[in-house]
Amino acid sequence: FGVIQLIPVYLENMKAVQVLNQVKSDLDGQNASLAQIRTAIGKRVNIEDLRAFNWKNDFIISRSPNGYWVQIDYDRRKAYIANVSLLVEFDHEVEIKR
Repeated sequence: FGVIQLIPVYLENMKAVQVLNQVKSDLDGQNASLAQIRTAIGKRVNIEDLRAFNWKNDFIISRSPNGYWVQIDYDRRKAYIANVSLLVEFDHEVEIKR
């Protein structure tokens, strides 16, 4: 029963990872600016229909020696039985190089 409740959580996570990988694929080696990365993330989040994410806050962009790190670190809690919940934590990042 618990595993079935987590299927949508993992499908959502797969889409979030796909957003990161697609943005990296599109912008890696293109000397992308912070604004271009944010725009690309926003478009990808809309395409993947990730409504549970606030792409402006949930995707963290920071400088790296070679470009930018783009990270998503979040958790999802699903009610299980009575006062017991299932908690799943995710942390993914990619580096977009200049």
